[in-house]
Amino acid sequence: MNSYRTPYIINRAFRNFLGASILTMIAMQLATTINAIIVGHFITPDALSGINALTPVFCALGAINVLFGIGAGIRISRLIGDRNTEGAHRAYFSALLSLLIAGCLISLLLGFFSMEIVTTLCSDERIIPWSMQYIKVYTFTPIFMLASGFFSYCLEIDGKPQLVSRIIIVSGIVNVILGLLFICVLGMGIAGSAFATLLSIVLQIILLWAYGLRKSETFVIKNKETLRQCHFLKEIGGNMREGSPLTITNLALALLVFLLNTIIIDTLGTVGMNIWSICLQILMLSLMILNGISNAAVAIGSMLMGEKDIRGVAVLHSIVMRLLGWSVAGFTALMLVTPNLFLQLFGANEEMMQAGAAGIIRVFALCLLPFALIIIRQSFFIVLQYYLIGSLISIGMILSILLGVWVLSFLSPENLWWGFSVPLILLNLIIVFAMWLIHLKHKETSPLTLIPKKEECKSWSISLAYDQEALVKALTGGQQFLEKNGIERSLYNQCILILEELTTNILKFASKGKLNQRFDIYIKIIDDKVTMTLKDDGYPFNPTLSENYTVERHGIENHIGLRIVNNFGADIIYKYMYGQNVLTIIMK
Repeated sequence: MNSYRTPYIINRAFRNFLGASILTMIAMQLATTINAIIVGHFITPDALSGINALTPVFCALGAINVLFGIGAGIRISRLIGDRNTEGAHRAYFSALLSLLIAGCLISLLLGFFSMEIVTTLCSDERIIPWSMQYIKVYTFTPIFMLASGFFSYCLEIDGKPQLVSRIIIVSGIVNVILGLLFICVLGMGIAGSAFATLLSIVLQIILLWAYGLRKSETFVIKNKETLRQCHFLKEIGGNMREGSPLTITNLALALLVFLLNTIIIDTLGTVGMNIWSICLQILMLSLMILNGISNAAVAIGSMLMGEKDIRGVAVLHSIVMRLLGWSVAGFTALMLVTPNLFLQLFGANEEMMQAGAAGIIRVFALCLLPFALIIIRQSFFIVLQYYLIGSLISIGMILSILLGVWVLSFLSPENLWWGFSVPLILLNLIIVFAMWLIHLKHKETSPLTLIPKKEECKSWSISLAYDQEALVKALTGGQQFLEKNGIERSLYNQCILILEELTTNILKFASKGKLNQRFDIYIKIIDDKVTMTLKDDGYPFNPTLSENYTVERHGIENHIGLRIVNNFGADIIYKYMYGQNVLTIIMK
């Protein structure tokens, strides 16, 4: 049972996460690019190639972080939404332990088999010595790299993405400064670049713990009971199940780029490879935005699924698709109208222009929207826990593009670039057909999104404007919902009184004077419990700190409404996340 719901609160949470996530990715990319410039200019281009030759090692680390770390983070988002604190503790502990073990194993492999790894990845005698110098220092990095990536994602889903952005920016600046110091002043060569990276990551971990994790109630191992209750293999399996689709996507993209490099250079030569390099840079640029949208959608969506707020997931899907349509369509239009802008930006020469680079950019632009749709559809499959189809999408994407480019490289090399967009469009049609088949088996889902049409539990939700008329409407709707579901009279009276006190409090003190500002109420009944969740984007307040809580910003003392809630003996769970107060009252 649902009443009127607006996207205001969910949109605010999504944009709060999205902005910080994109800023974090930009900061990381800038630090990497500047370090590459330092190595290329102050050592030698061969040294930069030595680092680039180790890219598969970096990709492997990223895949492990996604499989064990990001997977655990997605699972923890669900547990946060379900208000299952102990479950979140166990998932956090199992993920941290598995990442530490994986980091140690990779360090041992890099330490004992560094020569074998380098010679496998690179056959150039000029580049191998540089790779060896770098990997000797980088051997000590994996455990810190995995820990920093996991801690960053933990704080993002804990509602502090801006804090993560600031810490990433600081560590990136330190990385650049140390790189200049070690390479230009101390003359440490390429080893100096590796040391700078290692020290900046250690600093990042220290800052993440000191300013975030140390103060978090979610990411802690509180007592020995948590460790005893942690069935390690079962917990790891749950984390890996959540992370497997994204892991396969990362590995598929890395393999796809490697194979496309081979096909394009064999078919079109150096000029074709140079044009492909520009297309790849454009794809990486768009991926920064797409990954930000995907991370935000998965984090917010998983939390809403944990809350069993299916209507909220549907609202989030609408927000994401609308943003995706406008942003990717605008970027595609820019490439179609001004392809020379991108060619000049990435240094295209006259030979590339004569080879038709502008037309190639226009053709390549047509693959961005279908590619983005695949990435975002996969994100919502993860949110809805369709793990198999989420994983198959990644495999389908690499196979369809490879097949398209490979076939055209034989039949019509000059039209090879259509091998990107046409297969992706066909893959989107296949995904839509697969979703329709799933809908036929599960009639309660939407054929276009697979989002259930009804909540799993008895529920009611509404978005309220900051006026008395809307408040009366909400209280009336809440009363009707509780009455309809046969709530026992004394519990019913307590729920209505609590709802009235809390909504009145929000109405008085959370308004920012915006015409479109709303706050959300979500009530659900599961077994013998009534759970009421209220979300607003007003000033932070924590009613669990004190019975006589004081809202200092407004000079309000002796918060009577919150005292009434406490006196009923209800379970009160408060969290300030994504710029919002999230208050949950559980009545038994």
